[in-house]
Amino acid sequence: LAIAAGYLLNPVSADRQVTVHVDGRQQRLIVGRSATVGQALAQAGITLSPSDRVSPPLASAVTSSTISIVRVTTEERTRREAIPFNRLVTEDARCARGYRRIVQAGKAGLRELREMVIMEDGVEVERRTIGEQVIVQPIDEQVIVGSRDDPPLDTFRSVALAYLGRGGVTRLSPAVVEQTLFELARLQGDRYGSARVLTRNGRPWLVVQSFAPAANDVALLVFWWSDELHSFDQIVSEGVYMLDGRAQQTTAGIELGLIVSSSQSGEASAPQYLLLRLPFDPSAQTLADTWQLLWSSLGVAEWRSSQGTVVFAGSGLERLDVRGASSAAGASSQSPFMDCRGCPRRRFASTWERQGDAYVQVSQQVVASPYATLWAFADDLRSGNVTATLPLVADSSVISASIKAGLDRRDRQWTVSGRETDTTFDLRSKEASVRVTLTPGAQGWIVSGIGPVPATGRLLFTATRSVLRGIYQLEPGGSVEAIALGYGERYVWSSDYGSLAFDWQGQVYVMAGDGSNRRLIGRGVAPSWSPDGKRLALERQTDGGPLIVIVDVESGQETMLVAGSRPAWQPAHEGTTQHIAYAYTKNQDTPPAVYLIDVSGSAPALLASDGNEPLWSPDGTAVAFRTSRQEIAIVTLEPNQVRTVGQGWGYTWSPDGRWLAFIGRQPTGAPMLWQRSSGEVTPLGNRDDVDGLSWSPDGKELVLSVAGGGLWLVASDGSNLRKLADGRDPLWAWLPRAGR
Repeated sequence: LAIAAGYLLNPVSADRQVTVHVDGRQQRLIVGRSATVGQALAQAGITLSPSDRVSPPLASAVTSSTISIVRVTTEERTRREAIPFNRLVTEDARCARGYRRIVQAGKAGLRELREMVIMEDGVEVERRTIGEQVIVQPIDEQVIVGSRDDPPLDTFRSVALAYLGRGGVTRLSPAVVEQTLFELARLQGDRYGSARVLTRNGRPWLVVQSFAPAANDVALLVFWWSDELHSFDQIVSEGVYMLDGRAQQTTAGIELGLIVSSSQSGEASAPQYLLLRLPFDPSAQTLADTWQLLWSSLGVAEWRSSQGTVVFAGSGLERLDVRGASSAAGASSQSPFMDCRGCPRRRFASTWERQGDAYVQVSQQVVASPYATLWAFADDLRSGNVTATLPLVADSSVISASIKAGLDRRDRQWTVSGRETDTTFDLRSKEASVRVTLTPGAQGWIVSGIGPVPATGRLLFTATRSVLRGIYQLEPGGSVEAIALGYGERYVWSSDYGSLAFDWQGQVYVMAGDGSNRRLIGRGVAPSWSPDGKRLALERQTDGGPLIVIVDVESGQETMLVAGSRPAWQPAHEGTTQHIAYAYTKNQDTPPAVYLIDVSGSAPALLASDGNEPLWSPDGTAVAFRTSRQEIAIVTLEPNQVRTVGQGWGYTWSPDGRWLAFIGRQPTGAPMLWQRSSGEVTPLGNRDDVDGLSWSPDGKELVLSVAGGGLWLVASDGSNLRKLADGRDPLWAWLPRAGR
């Protein structure tokens, strides 16, 4: 009885019922009086991993009616996130506070993170970063802000209203005048708004203000503040720009030399020179109230500044260097050439010295140039003065070839492509075309060769020139002409180069190759032409993600094809093709893949499991694309094989499909060439600042776009690198000269 009583008084010794909470369920079991938690779980057949957490601990005796098990698991995952860009702010004391200009736009980078995710019973409780890789470096935003303290803007407004209403303003303090000029210039796109003020007794009398409405443009506004000077606007008025000005103090008073032009650059018209004086009155020991015009180049016959420049040659106002051109010197009654943009028939350089209150020409010479020699040669031929052409040619065979080509015909005018300093000019008339080559001779340039114009192309690119952004063409001779003005991205040509498609602000447009007949096709981006030029494939954003849409260019009829982005229509291959390569992303955690689909709507076929931005080879048998690892790869259709080219971007096929040119690293880098037959990669020249590539029609040359603006031509073997033109935002295509 004593033993039984003791057992009843000690419940820990007796068997007990225990509930185990594990894997989202409850399991009941009976355990012995001396069992541990671990023994109880083993009795129940519950297995544990080393990371599982058990309460109470496994080695402790079962004293509670509940045992809890938390399953702890770990999993390694990868994800991508944006890297924010830094904002670098530079203060400029030349600009008033409130002025802000973005010099370089910032761009977020991209990195891939490797993370260890810890979960308890399937619920994430902790995430640790165990490694990361930067895929795209961020680009810092660079901003200039003003730090100059200026008078209130209300003062400027009242001054501006007075100026606009009267053609002048009342006398003001120099500080207010400088602020006025700064604000006026800023309204016209000024960058800094610096001012030079000539004062009398603390009041401004003549103010010269410089501003730059566009790159490489410098202009000056002139303000004069006395009622007595209103007649002065007959000499210098608004719309006549001052290119430079220089003042000096003399015993006779304040003298001012002004170089003015009706053009902001001074090169499109004829810069003129004015010498002004604010006289000193010895009797009153003060300056006079009005300015005097001492000398002006206007109307001076020897002054040749057309399409030229005027600069101060010395430290003061003693000497001027004048360069200009004349389209009339030595000209016959009819010009042999209809145009050569910026090419004068004669160019002069002269020096002018001040003598008293006037300037006289002390020297002048004719500056030799290839174009001037060509013009004189053609003009003498047309005039029948063959003897005068002998010093201008290498030998008499050049004269015979020129006459055979029709350069001596007075009833024929020629369009000339080229610049003044080019050594090769292409001349075209309705009846013929001829290429003229010039070389240096003993006394200047001579015509050394006459021959046919070789089959070539004209280079088209987008750029911003004189504030106007648009499509421009660069002729072989070097002249640049605007084809169409306006904004756009991703310009693509139809197979016959007769039409051009582009996207702008989420809309796709089409226009003729010469920029005419521009019209809206529909909402979308990244257009791609069908081989017959009758349809466009484009990417359209929807609430459910991007879709590939086929649009009939003529009728506008649309067909929704498949979910995806960046469509690329297969070139004509073994007859009319109906296939499109495109990229498709299933979700944010997986990279995009490249697919192939028939436009009839059949099921798409996977080409590459990791790829974007597909680009067909010209023969339609392979697709170049870019992987999530920033590698360029090639996939062939038959057999289906993927070959890695290397790290890079900006890839483009040669016209014969034997080579793939690409850029080696971001954001700019070295141009590279990949040979399709051998897989060998070789550098193209030694530049490392390239951000775009385009092949010539014959595949012998490439155009390189250099970071910061500029087009360069290089042979496909990396030799003969030379600059073609300046430009920004370049994007080009070589357009064959069909029908020309």
